[in-house]
Amino acid sequence: MTPEEKVNRLLEFRDKLETWEKSRAPALRAWLNQNARSVRRIIIEAGCFRTFTVAPPPAVGGLVMRDVDLFVMMFERIYNMRPIPQICDMIDVTVGFLQDPPPEKEQPEIIKSEIQRGFAFVAMPMDRDDHALIDVLEAIKAAGKECGITAERIDDDERSERITDRMLESIKKAEYVIVGSYKRETKRIF
Repeated sequence: MTPEEKVNRLLEFRDKLETWEKSRAPALRAWLNQNARSVRRIIIEAGCFRTFTVAPPPAVGGLVMRDVDLFVMMFERIYNMRPIPQICDMIDVTVGFLQDPPPEKEQPEIIKSEIQRGFAFVAMPMDRDDHALIDVLEAIKAAGKECGITAERIDDDERSERITDRMLESIKKAEYVIVGSYKRETKRIF
């Protein structure tokens, strides 16, 4: 479907939705139900779809509904709120987007990086005084060695570059990335 066809579909849907709100014609409601899915898809593809949070007035109280898809509830009044104006706003924003799309972003330069076969980067906490962490790292290295894989944590290579740059470089060149977390158990004394 061309952008012009999408715009025409959206505008037709919007006009019929506003007409239904005034007339409540059953045939018009049927047409809207039959076409809501395709209109919703066009809005989603354009990146203009929004969900809403609907709440009653604070003095009244009641259920707060989050992530409400107004296309599902377009014929209902929710806490005396009419969803049709918000649907029309989404349609108008989408029409504007389709008639004047933003310029395509310049593609970022792809950084070429050779993957080093048999290299695994180990991302895990570092604490040379924590013997449990050291044991886990040594176990990973031993298991990797048995499989022909060299496993290294970022502090195994003590260069003076920023650690985040070194980590990103290691992730890019690694054939495998092993990520672990660790929670030290603390003893409670009551």
